[in-house]
Amino acid sequence: MKFPRRVLPGRTGTWVWAALILLTILPIGPAAADTIFLATNESVDGSPCPGPLPLREGLSAALFEKGHIVFDDVEVTSTPPAEGLAALALSGGAAWVLEAMVGFDEERINTGLVRVAAETRWRLTRAADGSAAADGTLASSNQGREKQVDRAGLGLEIGATIARAISAALAPGR
Repeated sequence: MKFPRRVLPGRTGTWVWAALILLTILPIGPAAADTIFLATNESVDGSPCPGPLPLREGLSAALFEKGHIVFDDVEVTSTPPAEGLAALALSGGAAWVLEAMVGFDEERINTGLVRVAAETRWRLTRAADGSAAADGTLASSNQGREKQVDRAGLGLEIGATIARAISAALAPGR
């Protein structure tokens, strides 16, 4: 089967093909998303948190929903020093490092439910030079919502709260 040499006659066809090629090469829409390397340290009553890790899941989901590209290294079992995190981030193409630590304290209450309190610290730094872009602390609890929110649900809430702060810190013009 032979294809025609010209789909559109003359110079018009050349311009149409050039435009089609440019449209496939050039990005259309908003600029590329920020890429964030995520390092979490999660504990329950002072012991390492068994998986799945609620804060990591909450941060990943909420940041992704806000248009950020997020990755972590599940092989890292303890948080390395800042230089090590920056090296991991840069090797994966991330511009940012997000470190987050949460300590969950669980208390069984007389109704058979578990009250969960959490203290969270987080810091967002530029991977290339370690400069801080944002940081914060957050205290949260499921008190009064023990039937609706467990530790995993609280971790998701914390992740969404931190993701809002991160998105604001990375917003253009800030």
